[in-house]
Amino acid sequence: MVRQATGQIVPIPTHKGKDVSVGLIRAILREVGVSPEEWNQL
Repeated sequence: MVRQATGQIVPIPTHKGKDVSVGLIRAILREVGVSPEEWNQL
């Protein structure tokens, strides 16, 4: 995924047949500087 505002590449892991954990999603959001509210608006 590429963040449009900054052009930053955001790695989103895929685990065959498994959901991504909430903790991993939070870590990814922190890494790219996106708040949970911003994420929900995407």
